[in-house]
Amino acid sequence: MSESNKDKLGNPLAVMAATEVLKSDEGKKAVQDTFTAVKVIVVAAGALFVGKLAYKYYKKWRSKKYARENADKPEVQIALMFYHAMIGDTFNVLGWEFDIPNGTDEAMLNELALQADLLSVAKAYKNLFDRELFEDVNSELDSEELKVFFNRLKTKGSDTTTPAEKLKPFPVKTPVYCRNKNGITLLRADFENGKIKVTNENMDYFQYAKRVGVIHKIVKDENNEIFYVIDRDYKIDSVWGYGYVNHRDVTDRNPDN
Repeated sequence: MSESNKDKLGNPLAVMAATEVLKSDEGKKAVQDTFTAVKVIVVAAGALFVGKLAYKYYKKWRSKKYARENADKPEVQIALMFYHAMIGDTFNVLGWEFDIPNGTDEAMLNELALQADLLSVAKAYKNLFDRELFEDVNSELDSEELKVFFNRLKTKGSDTTTPAEKLKPFPVKTPVYCRNKNGITLLRADFENGKIKVTNENMDYFQYAKRVGVIHKIVKDENNEIFYVIDRDYKIDSVWGYGYVNHRDVTDRNPDN
C-alpha cells in the first residue's frame, strides 16, 4: 500500500479507538449533549430574532397609535415636519426600515425653530420615530447652520414687555431687521405737506431676520409708542411710498447672527 493511501486511511488504531469511544455510554452521551447544545443555540438565536422583529413591529404599532391619538397637537405636527425636513423617506425591506435622506431643508428647520417648544417636540419626535431630535439636528447641520438654528430657538421675537415710555428709538439711517417670529407687513406711508400719512395699503412682507430697510424718520404716537418710516432697499420710496413699522417688531442687528 502506498504512503498516500495510508495517510487517507489514517491510523487504524486511532480509528478503532474513536469508534469504541463513540459506542460507549460516555461517547453517546457526549454526542447527545453536543446535539442538545446546538439545538439550544439555534432555538435561542431564532427566539432572539423573532423577539427583535416582534418588538420592532410593536414600536411601529405604538408609534401609529400615538400619531392617531395626538395628531391635533402642535408638537406632534411640528415633530413630523422636523422628520421630513431632515430624514426624508423610509424604505421598507422585509419588515426592516431604512431611512433614505433626500437632502436637509435648512430653511424649514429654521422656520420650525421659531415655532417650537423644542422639549415637547423632542418627546413627540421620540414617540413617533424612536429617534433623538437633537442628535438628528446636530448630524444634519454644520456649525454655522446650528448657530442660526439655536439663535432662533432662544429668540423672544417682538418686544412685547418694555413699557412705551422706556423704549429707545434707533437712530435715523440705521438698517433694521424683522424680529417678529411671524414676520411683518409694512403699511404704506406718504408725506403730505411735510406730515406722515399712514394708509392701510400693504407694501411688503418680511420674514424673521430679513432686512426691512433703513430708518428714514422716527415717529411717536400719543401713547409714546415708536414707529419708523422705512426707506426700503432698492425701492424708490419717494414715488411708491415708504414703509411704516412698529419699533417693537424690528431690531438693529440681524438676529440670526
